[in-house]
Amino acid sequence: MFERFRYNLTNNPNTRRRLVIGLLVLIVGLLIYLLWPGPRYAALRLHDPNIFAQQQFGQLQGSRLYTFNGIQAVSTDIYQPNSMQKLSSAQKLPTPSSFIWAADKGAVMTFNSAFYGSIVDTYLQQNKLSINESTRNYTWYYDFKTGDITPLATSLIPDRHVVFNPTTNHIYFLAIDNTKNNDSHTITARLPALYSYDVASGELTTLTKKVSQQGDTRLTLCDSSDVCLIGKGDNGSSDRLYAQQGDELKEVYDSQGRLYATSNSTLFLSIPTLDNSGDIPSEPNSVRQNQVVGYFDEDTYLVNPKTNFTTKLGYKVSDSDPATGFLNDDNFFVIDAAFNAGQESSDAVLYRGGRFNGQKASTKELPVLLDNGDVLTAPLIAQISVGDNAAVVSSTNKRQYVFSDTKPVFPSVDESTAQKIVTTCVATTAKSSDYFSDSRTFRIFFTHKRSFSADAQKFNDCLYAANPAILFNYTFRIAGVSPDGRITTD
Repeated sequence: MFERFRYNLTNNPNTRRRLVIGLLVLIVGLLIYLLWPGPRYAALRLHDPNIFAQQQFGQLQGSRLYTFNGIQAVSTDIYQPNSMQKLSSAQKLPTPSSFIWAADKGAVMTFNSAFYGSIVDTYLQQNKLSINESTRNYTWYYDFKTGDITPLATSLIPDRHVVFNPTTNHIYFLAIDNTKNNDSHTITARLPALYSYDVASGELTTLTKKVSQQGDTRLTLCDSSDVCLIGKGDNGSSDRLYAQQGDELKEVYDSQGRLYATSNSTLFLSIPTLDNSGDIPSEPNSVRQNQVVGYFDEDTYLVNPKTNFTTKLGYKVSDSDPATGFLNDDNFFVIDAAFNAGQESSDAVLYRGGRFNGQKASTKELPVLLDNGDVLTAPLIAQISVGDNAAVVSSTNKRQYVFSDTKPVFPSVDESTAQKIVTTCVATTAKSSDYFSDSRTFRIFFTHKRSFSADAQKFNDCLYAANPAILFNYTFRIAGVSPDGRITTD
């Protein structure tokens, strides 16, 4: 048989031609297989705008980056130079402990210090109240346009219990008010209620009087309602999605495990962790060989609770709220501690780059790179806000970065120039100042008075005239002093 094949190959030109064509087809097919590009993942890098997470509370809306400088809210377009805008007038505010943006309209805020002489102090006095242990725990809405501050609740509202819906222009929040029982004179904690606050009219509405869902409840945007809640049902075994409908929260999806919101209000991360008994293991398995407690061994899915669409993502996450950001219809990324479990501290921080075509998702493990190409070694925190093809992410070094495949532009003033500008403005509008370089914070002292708003605005106008970028890069705190130089405010 072999001899016959050799004879045909030697003497039959058609056989040789077919063999050559077959080999060429095989080679071309192999080359196509080897060279055909797989899914292209956005080459995201961290770009440093020089802002701090717990001072300036940076958030991205569209292409505008919002920041708070201690006395004023400002924004800048990350793709357009010289685009900084003032969102509010300058005021003496207490030192914020939380700051939830209602886009460019205002913010939900809680405070931890520096109340005296602030606009909160003014409000309390006008309403015959004082600064005390109770009023220090109020949650407030600060209206950028009017400069007014309004209490939303007489308790501290955690960030996860507040969400702003830009479509309805409403803030939705869960509030737990502690009320005194007149008979026993004891403090009784009630079940939280779900409220909405219209940022245009200032109208506060109770949507659901008693929210009985258990566990680590979180408010989120969704396409089933104006606001949804992630919480556990009566058995407390799995996360469920509840949509606010009428005067109650109705279950629309049971994850059979854990459920996490993404920046796309129609899509959620689902990790089905229930065993056959319907219980979640108390100590989930590690995703890596070193068996780190606190990581799920189950795969992660991308789900649409409204349509029941589900696609497997092919990676595992931790139980500490992974962050998923959709940069556009096709590209997304995931930040989670699980991707770095068991690594040495000097290793590059990893994230998942993802592609989603509406039917199927694929992901790839990638290193987080800085703008100059160096790898990031300070872990990222699962705390993000997503805008146009970019996101703001926070790191354990307390800084915030813009995560993008396009190089953004930020307002910038070096420290030496900033100190000269502040010194000049203090000479004409204030008493004195000091500077804390580790947090890039200036403390400005004015002669003590009941309200510092007028002085703060004059000082702010001087800074803006000298270089608007200083209002983006630095934080300012206002304090009062007596004629002999003694500090009179906290």
